[in-house]
Amino acid sequence: MPVTCDILIVGGGVIGTSIAYHLAARRVGRVVLLEKSYLGAGSSGKSGAIVRQHYSNRLTAAMAQKSLRVFERFADQFGGPPVFTRTGMAIIVNDRDRAGLETNMAMQHELGIDVRLLVPEELADIDPNDTAALSAAIKRVAELQDRAIDKAMFNVKCQKSAGNEDPFAEIFGNRFGDSYGLARAEILVQRAEETKIGLAYTARENVLLARDQLTYAQQWLAKEPGNAAARAEVARCQQACLTAAVKNTVAWGMAIGAEYKIGKDVEAHYGRNPAVYDTPQIKECKAGEADAKKMEDAIQAEIDGNAAVKA
Repeated sequence: MPVTCDILIVGGGVIGTSIAYHLAARRVGRVVLLEKSYLGAGSSGKSGAIVRQHYSNRLTAAMAQKSLRVFERFADQFGGPPVFTRTGMAIIVNDRDRAGLETNMAMQHELGIDVRLLVPEELADIDPNDTAALSAAIKRVAELQDRAIDKAMFNVKCQKSAGNEDPFAEIFGNRFGDSYGLARAEILVQRAEETKIGLAYTARENVLLARDQLTYAQQWLAKEPGNAAARAEVARCQQACLTAAVKNTVAWGMAIGAEYKIGKDVEAHYGRNPAVYDTPQIKECKAGEADAKKMEDAIQAEIDGNAAVKA
């Protein structure tokens, strides 16, 4: 074993071995891969060996698309027996998740990924044997959501038993940034139950994820300022951020509307009571909407600033 090398790779999983192979194929220098046990000893060797392209992250979907081409020609490129069997893949979602599914599919279509939306009857036409499996899968999705709600509720009980205060007492200081405690636990309940407030928090998470992708793109452009692809990726990520931010603002507005409707229903039964429009939930939604508008304005200002620099 050489004691010196030009490139050292730690970890003999699918990523480490792939990096080592491609670097060696490009003859970039002496490449050494270190693995403390044996190749594929970690998560790579324990995976379900599923090759799929249906991801919600554009970069991950593009990587999976390129990886698929390698698996399709694996025997020709690397020798040995074939390792890939084309079977197709069906993903089951609830009707309430359809909008998110269609957003993901639109991105995948832009990449050239063959993905189609089917109703249960069409899936049964493709494979009649899947009808029973489809019913079981739909039931399983519902069970998992119920389990998520139960776990989130149990988390709330644990936080209260630990003596944590009511989250609304200090809602607007750290509720959005709190990763632990009762505030976060109750947010998880709202998200699991898919309430309007829960959907708004999910929309906020989508903005943060989009911001992360933008940060990576900006780091790429900073390293390669003359790279047109990097510049285009920054522009795409900025627009994705803005779209997510607008949806976030709208989601909080819808949550406010839902909470006001609750107040109106209460007044319809018990008479006029201004207090029903000043509940902790409404305050939470208004704080969320204000936070969302700040994020949206900041992203728009960044886009406008870049446009001014180019001009």
